[in-house]
Amino acid sequence: NPVDCKARAGVMSWFRPLPLPFILGWDFSGTIAALGEGVTEWTVGDEVYGHPPIFSSGTYAEYTIVPSGACARKPGSIDHAHAAAVPLTGLTAWQALFEHAQLQPGQRVLIQSGAGGVGSFAIQLAKARGLHVISTASAGNLDLLRELGADQVIDYNAVQFEKQVSGRSEEHTSELQSRQYLVCRLLLE
Repeated sequence: NPVDCKARAGVMSWFRPLPLPFILGWDFSGTIAALGEGVTEWTVGDEVYGHPPIFSSGTYAEYTIVPSGACARKPGSIDHAHAAAVPLTGLTAWQALFEHAQLQPGQRVLIQSGAGGVGSFAIQLAKARGLHVISTASAGNLDLLRELGADQVIDYNAVQFEKQVSGRSEEHTSELQSRQYLVCRLLLE
């Protein structure tokens, strides 16, 4: 997860100074070993995944303590290593598309850097919700975008993506991992 790498490198110290020693990690997957007082929705032995609150961390450790609401039941179809790769990237994609941009089935969306962690989730989530997906990547990743479900793919090194899409655009931006990701909701006339 890029946030872990950036925190480890000290890049995020302006945002959140980390007192040393500090245990990194903002995604987890594991088996519940113990429950806090009053927790009723989980039992010891349940397999869960998720992420701690944004100003918490520590999931690199063998054991971590998280609020019960920060957990979701791990799907049985994936192992813990793959489940632990979902929380931050998957949630970021969901929030950008459906909470911030409030996209609806039938709309068109441009997903920049679709081969990245957030972009790859965004393509799949958008397609599952019935959106028409346009996505950018380098030439070597265009087939991946198609496999993920993109309806139209654009090599951002070969052409200006702005010339490949039509319609007026309403932009929704958010700052993520010190780079600006852009979701454009295309409003066709």
